[in-house]
Amino acid sequence: MAGTGMRRVDVELYRHPGERECAERLERIPKFQWLLDAAAAHIGGKAERQVEIASMARVSAGVYPRLAEMWRETLAVFGLADAPLHIGYLDPQPWTVRGDDRDPRLIVSSIMLEAVPEDEMGALLAMAAGSFRLGHARYLAVCDFLRRMRDFSGIAGAPAVMLSWAFENWRRAAAFSADRAAALAIRDPRPVLSLLERLAGVKSRAWGGVTEPERLRIQGLEAAAWGGDWQAGRWRRFAMAMDRRNNLTLVRRLDLSDWASKDRYRAILDGEPVEPENMPGNAEDMADPGLAFWGEFAVPRDDDADRPDSVLKDAAGEFRDAAEKGMQSFIKAGEAFWNSFIDKR
Repeated sequence: MAGTGMRRVDVELYRHPGERECAERLERIPKFQWLLDAAAAHIGGKAERQVEIASMARVSAGVYPRLAEMWRETLAVFGLADAPLHIGYLDPQPWTVRGDDRDPRLIVSSIMLEAVPEDEMGALLAMAAGSFRLGHARYLAVCDFLRRMRDFSGIAGAPAVMLSWAFENWRRAAAFSADRAAALAIRDPRPVLSLLERLAGVKSRAWGGVTEPERLRIQGLEAAAWGGDWQAGRWRRFAMAMDRRNNLTLVRRLDLSDWASKDRYRAILDGEPVEPENMPGNAEDMADPGLAFWGEFAVPRDDDADRPDSVLKDAAGEFRDAAEKGMQSFIKAGEAFWNSFIDKR
């Protein structure tokens, strides 16, 4: 993996445009940089390190030496300094980035060591190193802190819901960027695609295995279509964003497969001049402080577009409008709480 010239690639060439758009929205949150700095300095850093030292095996020349060498090579490909890699037997995620941008760390579940072959492990390590290079660590630290607030703080954690919504939307988009970074680092998208298939639960040969891989693409297209249903699916998208099990694995597989099949991917590998992808948000959306602040409920809509002339539909529309007005009030209350909190800082 080393020596591929990956260090000469601008991160903006593999940053997914969806992540860029979500980051622009996050940056509109008042005191956003203060929040990131506070996360890096105070949110669980020392406690997490203590848990890692006490409970997880640190990969080194004497502990999983082959994995240690792969990790060193992967970091070198991305032009990164040495970073700790731990194996956590009870960690619920396949892999987790911890720390901040100055001191990022990677935790890999030991289940993955037993489940994946070497090429897929290389893809997993490249995803993590790509996240380091993309500057995801501080964002992920805030995501994890907000999750804990939601889980353990009861009603006191309610204000974290709105911030968490915005960060979880970013987190899902950031995974697409990490996939692309890995496909470039190992100069082959196939191990990344194979790993995503495994994470979706389809690598076992039991029960006949996967005899028609195209079915996975069809399922990914179906999932992408559901996710794009902005008008009728805002409540569902909110629920998805707050469900930490959701990592859009088959949609990620679809996106990476399509991206790697284009000339753009080969051009980046060959060092040709390539402009970063651009996904400009709807101008009205980005100008709307409600959307920029918290997410997707403030998306403008045309109530008269394709609206059937039926009493039932009219009633459903009125109920939806009333529900959304209630949600807007909740959003404004959350904004007021957050603004009053940061004004005292």
